[in-house]
Amino acid sequence: MVTRLRDKGWPDIVVNSVVGQLLELQIIDDRRFARDWVRYRDRLRPSGEWLLRHELEEKGLDRRIVDDALARRQTPEWFEEIGLKWDGRKIDRVLCEQVVVARSRRMINIDEDKRRTRLAGLLIRRGFRPGDIFPALRLPTPE
Repeated sequence: MVTRLRDKGWPDIVVNSVVGQLLELQIIDDRRFARDWVRYRDRLRPSGEWLLRHELEEKGLDRRIVDDALARRQTPEWFEEIGLKWDGRKIDRVLCEQVVVARSRRMINIDEDKRRTRLAGLLIRRGFRPGDIFPALRLPTPE
């Protein structure tokens, strides 16, 4: 917020005053924003930790806040919050498998090798790590 206001040409005294008031009124809450951002992504557009970290840090969030938001993803409460059953596996592994199953349904008429290549590209763009991608691509093709 500070950077954007300064980039728009607002003087520091105005920026500091406005941001101070917004913080005091709890309108700006970086922790809540990071948590909500990650929840949204995990529910509606599953992405790997790498991409989530990049997006949050690019938005100017402190590294500790980003670390805390991403650490919450590994708890049973988080799984429940986003509608998944906790089974002890890493969230990225579970979400990666979900993306593969969902997208594979749309690619039923595509050659197996081409389908896996396309899925791997999608998962990489979504910020999943190879250690999560390769096991997910070994899932059986949905009928």
